[in-house]
Amino acid sequence: MCKAEPETHQHLVFACSVANVIWQRLLQWLSITRSSAGWIEEIEWATLHANSKSIQDEVYRMTLATTLYYIWQERNHRIFQQKERSIEEIIKEIIQEIHFSSSMNPRLASVMHKLNFYP
Repeated sequence: MCKAEPETHQHLVFACSVANVIWQRLLQWLSITRSSAGWIEEIEWATLHANSKSIQDEVYRMTLATTLYYIWQERNHRIFQQKERSIEEIIKEIIQEIHFSSSMNPRLASVMHKLNFYP
């Protein structure tokens, strides 16, 4: 996606400069103050720190899954359709998707208003 290195899932998801900026901004949006080192490290962190049924952990897991989907989608748009969205557009769409999905769950909807809509 960034054309800097061979495309591997490790590079595409967290090491790619585009994906890394997206993920770092979303971590900030979630008030998580740490850097992501890569795919394996992120999964290990999620397994250790975001595995409960707390609302914060559910929103983190939802953000992770949604971000992975949108990064893959952006990669495909760039390769197959020669279309490219800005990082800001991608982040906005991810956050909108998370807010929409959360609105379907009364437990999550009650706290989502605390997260600013835009990072």
